[in-house]
Amino acid sequence: ENDKFLICDNGNGMTEEELVNSCAFSSATAASSLIGKYGSGGTAAASVIGGFKTVLTKQQDSDLIVLEQNLLENVNALTIRPPTTEESKSFDDLCGDKGTCIQLSELKSSHQTKVGDRSRALVKHFARAFRKYLEGGKQIKVLSKGTPTVVKSYDPLFYNEPQRIIEQDTKTIEIAGQKVKIRLV
Repeated sequence: ENDKFLICDNGNGMTEEELVNSCAFSSATAASSLIGKYGSGGTAAASVIGGFKTVLTKQQDSDLIVLEQNLLENVNALTIRPPTTEESKSFDDLCGDKGTCIQLSELKSSHQTKVGDRSRALVKHFARAFRKYLEGGKQIKVLSKGTPTVVKSYDPLFYNEPQRIIEQDTKTIEIAGQKVKIRLV
């Protein structure tokens, strides 16, 4: 929508503890050089985009949990509350019986672009970044003006479409004592 991002998936959802931990800028389980549990810094990224975050999450056979986080004032003050009737219906429509929806609102001016442009950019990014997740049967939907677009996997290195490869090479290099295999396409 014009004034918010809404990103949903039909993954496993989170427990209340996992949800609270996901809103931290860092995690005790992460390497000290990383931001966030998985190095992606979801809360840090959210604070760059918007001023307010609402997360709805539900695990199979559990209740829907709603968390609110003010990213402009006290980022550590988290509010957990029951969902409204509208939130429950919206979650069921978008995720089904389990998953997570993250809504960023009070968008910062640098992210106030045309809704269609923003939506296309998110779909393109998620198609690449979460390719394996999507190929595993999970779904990500990006809403634009109330209409969900199901993100389809995009394989930038054409693992699933070898006929499209003009030339390729594989190299193994060592980085910080670890062998890393690189595929050039």
